[in-house]
Amino acid sequence: MSSRLTRCPKCGATYDYMEMIRDGDVRALLEASHRLGSDSRLVFEYTDLFEVSRPLSHKKRLRLVKEIEELLEVCRFRDGGRTHRNISRAGILAGIKEVCNRDVRELKNHNYLYKVLKSVAETEEKEALIKADKAHRRKEKRLRRGDRRDDPGQERRWKEGAEQAHKILEDLE
Repeated sequence: MSSRLTRCPKCGATYDYMEMIRDGDVRALLEASHRLGSDSRLVFEYTDLFEVSRPLSHKKRLRLVKEIEELLEVCRFRDGGRTHRNISRAGILAGIKEVCNRDVRELKNHNYLYKVLKSVAETEEKEALIKADKAHRRKEKRLRRGDRRDDPGQERRWKEGAEQAHKILEDLE
């Protein structure tokens, strides 16, 4: 085997490495892998779930990877075609990992992932509501004590700013 020949880890086919690099879809997949960084393995594992009876073509895998990249970039997805749901990047990756761990085979589209992401997004929304409620309760408690400042650190920052302004004025004199 020449140093330019490479064997596919999936199907075992032998091909020329330089020809592979010249293929635009393969080059785009390598670039996408670089952009995804440490998350690329998980994304490619997810795209493997779309292999029905034979390995995915580079073109189809590239399309799937681009769709996941877009999802990770905007952190938003359509729920049943009706509403947009906001979700964190970590939540998306957790959903993809959950789909991969469930060992689902023969995916035809991202609908199953969206179903998992919906539950992750709902959990994130509940946690955000709980956090906001706790912050609101802390503010109410502070106001009941007679502390009417909107921000407890606001007065301190104002004093520090005034002191800096006085120093600047003194230096100018």
